[in-house]
Amino acid sequence: MSGGWANTSCLFTDGVDQIFDYGNVANGPLIPLPRKSRNDGRALAGTSPEYITLLRPTGPSCIVSASHPKPRIVEIPMTELEQLQETIIACTKCPRLVPYREEVARTKRRMYMDWDYWGKPLPAYGDHQARLLLVGLAPAAHGGNRTGRMFTGDRSGDWVYGTLYKFGFSSSPDSQRRDDGLVLYDTFITAALRCAPPANKPLKEERLECLPYLIRELELMDTVRVVVALGKIAFDTYLTTFAPRGLALPKPLPKFGHLVTYALDGGVTLIGSYHPSQQNTQTGRLTHEMFDAVFAKAKELLDQPVAIKADSN
Repeated sequence: MSGGWANTSCLFTDGVDQIFDYGNVANGPLIPLPRKSRNDGRALAGTSPEYITLLRPTGPSCIVSASHPKPRIVEIPMTELEQLQETIIACTKCPRLVPYREEVARTKRRMYMDWDYWGKPLPAYGDHQARLLLVGLAPAAHGGNRTGRMFTGDRSGDWVYGTLYKFGFSSSPDSQRRDDGLVLYDTFITAALRCAPPANKPLKEERLECLPYLIRELELMDTVRVVVALGKIAFDTYLTTFAPRGLALPKPLPKFGHLVTYALDGGVTLIGSYHPSQQNTQTGRLTHEMFDAVFAKAKELLDQPVAIKADSN
């Protein structure tokens, strides 16, 4: 393998304790590089076991190569999707949510006193070319608001990542920290709301403030074929994105339910699922078998060949 990066697949990863350059793997042992990236918890899976690590020290992505005696850094402009996540992280639109998320980050929960809470809006996370999209409700106050990654550090995340791993969409069933090296395969996770709301209950106006972020993510991700909406709010919020994107909804409108499936405009299939909240999982409203069925259906749909429309000319 040459020392360059163009001929290799890439694994985008931020915030690992030790980063190794695979660009020169054919010419010697792996070279550990110092951690110098800001950890924002995003990752994009490549398609080869050979990777080059990309870092983001301040804004643009960078490639660190050990091809030369001194590792060189080549800047690559951020994609529009990456830029959107930076905008989300900096958002201060909602007067109720901003002080709440920051107060939680200051006071913390007793068992997490040694944590440096994230305390900001959460960026979406995963493969930017994903065919499977998960839409959640909002970060948990001491889950995502603490760890800085969707469904990370709480019981709901145990269900989500455990099931994604079981069906081959995640590199690990455990998601406790945003620097744990977990990678999503062909999967992207986003949410209706990016900040933790008091009592897990966002206001309608707060959902409307966040909606443009989800709309823009969907506009930038033209590879999505299956959407799994975790809970009624996520389900309804996803449907709300259709008109702004110039897409039509069927009549009557899709109605939320567990394992309901709708083929929608734009070549996307929407699957509803009960949210893996403790309220649902501890009462038996959502069982592991029921949750497995959702992702088994998603995988079945993704495994089907894509129909190619004939040229009308």
